[in-house]
Amino acid sequence: MGEIFFVLGLISGLLSLNSCKDPEETGLNILPSSDQLNMVYSDTSTIITTTVLEDSLQTDELSSQLIGSMNHPVFGISTASVYAQAVLTGGTPSFGTAPVADSIVLALVYSGYYGDTNQTQTINVSRLTEDMHIDSSYFSNRTFTTDATLLGTTSFLPAPNTRVVVDSDTIIPQVRIRLDQSLADSIIALNGQSTLASNDSWLTYFKGLNISAAPMTVAGRGAICSFNFFSSALILYFHDGTTSKKYAFSLANARLNHFDHDYTGTSVAQALNTGTTDSLSYIQGICGVKTKISFPFLKHFKDSGSILVNRAELKVIAQDPTIPFYGVPNKLLLVSKNAAGENIFPIDYYESSGYFGGDYYSTDKEYTFNIARQIQGYLDDRYVSADFFIVVSGSGVTPNQLVLGSSTSTSQRLKLTLYYTKLY
Repeated sequence: MGEIFFVLGLISGLLSLNSCKDPEETGLNILPSSDQLNMVYSDTSTIITTTVLEDSLQTDELSSQLIGSMNHPVFGISTASVYAQAVLTGGTPSFGTAPVADSIVLALVYSGYYGDTNQTQTINVSRLTEDMHIDSSYFSNRTFTTDATLLGTTSFLPAPNTRVVVDSDTIIPQVRIRLDQSLADSIIALNGQSTLASNDSWLTYFKGLNISAAPMTVAGRGAICSFNFFSSALILYFHDGTTSKKYAFSLANARLNHFDHDYTGTSVAQALNTGTTDSLSYIQGICGVKTKISFPFLKHFKDSGSILVNRAELKVIAQDPTIPFYGVPNKLLLVSKNAAGENIFPIDYYESSGYFGGDYYSTDKEYTFNIARQIQGYLDDRYVSADFFIVVSGSGVTPNQLVLGSSTSTSQRLKLTLYYTKLY
């Protein structure tokens, strides 16, 4: 997991600072006129960026579960799979006096998608042979052992906005995967037995499912879809005499997403592994890559005495997207590290709503963060680091990707703008 540093802008003389802008234009007109006279403006701070692999993310029991694969020309092949329990609902099931299994179907209800839905996806379903626990924390690199024999497979075009017809009913958009008949028969055979008396007994017998997507092999194609596991179910269809019935096992218990990334042959791989200097860096959701931003010479602003940071604005410019289907994230987050090396939000994150920033403005193709208090704390030695990491907000459920410009780019400049007052 190497880190390749990209120098986005070196300055000759950090203290060769530009004159102040009009306070009316910067929102600083609330300061006394005497302070305005001493205010200094700078947008030439040295910025160094590094593309690094994201740490594993906690992905158990999130709002949506992601399944699918996409093959992006810049970010390579990303694949999302799910491990999930299928638990009893409504107490001990009773299938009747002479039940006969008809079929068993895994029904996955769409909640969204990212990418190209015009390319066929393949999903494989297998049975877990290792226990999951609802009270355990699971991360995106976690795997569970599964039975080598598939329970079912399907190839389909994602249709997250198309209702489907089951029997004579039209129901909400979903992927339906018919599983092996032997599973349906084996469950019906448990009718009236203690295995179905409680979830503890049931989960000892049937530990859950692995729902995995086959990696997308077609370049520039593929999608990752999100599914609502509160609405999804493992549905057993059977009949008792002449009466058709069904029983739905819930998927809303222990569950987690697992993510895989293959950057082979991509510019991301070059950034991570080869040491080749480039002016671009990369950000990707679902535990892909993130951008480390360093300001190595900020302490030089104190060379001539203490300063008061009135405003510190980090502007991130997105590279113009040239690939259809794959939009940029709607929101980014900026995180730092504390003395123990743990991820923390900058203190500015806890200001009033809308102050910290991070939202995407499509007109300017930019994200802006306000980090004045964090920078001040670093200059005052209250914070140990001036390094930050830019990540996708909601990365566990957001597959979006972003290529950043540099501090030396004419049209995609990444810069830190400081307004500060010299204290004498």
